[in-house]
Amino acid sequence: ARNEEASRRLMPIPGIGVLNATALVAAIGRGESFARGRDLAAWLGLVPRQVTTGGSHSCGITAAGAAYCWGYALFGAFGNGDTTMALVPQSIAEPGTYTAIAVGGYHTGARTAAGVAFCWGQGNYGQLGDGIFETRLRPVRVVDPDR
Repeated sequence: ARNEEASRRLMPIPGIGVLNATALVAAIGRGESFARGRDLAAWLGLVPRQVTTGGSHSCGITAAGAAYCWGYALFGAFGNGDTTMALVPQSIAEPGTYTAIAVGGYHTGARTAAGVAFCWGQGNYGQLGDGIFETRLRPVRVVDPDR
C-alpha cells in the first residue's frame, strides 16, 4: 500500500490510514467510475443531510448524524478545541448524534437527536445561550428556558 500512489495520497487523511487506504483503492481503484467527488461520497454514505454556511466557516451533518465544520475556526467555531483554518471538514466534539446545525459569524449551534441544543465558538455577547459571556472551544449545552 505504501508503494501505491493512490494509497499514499489517501493515508494522510484523518481516519484513513494504511488499512483503509488499501481497502478503498482495492474497491474503487483510481475512482474513474465516479463523475464527481460527490458521487464517491454518496457511494461511501457520506452525503450530508444538511450544510450551513456563515461568515467565516461552514458546517454539515452526515446522514448518520455526525457533525463537521470547515473554514476559519476563529474563536473555536468548529467545536473541536481548534482555532485554526481547515480546508476539509473537521469532526466536532461529540455530545451526541445531530439532527440540525446552524452557523453564525464565529459561532455554531446544533440540536442532538435527543432534542438538546448545544452551541460553541465566540460567546462574548451571550450568543451561546449558556448564561456566560465567554468563548467556548467545545460544545456547551444551551440553558433550557423552561427549567
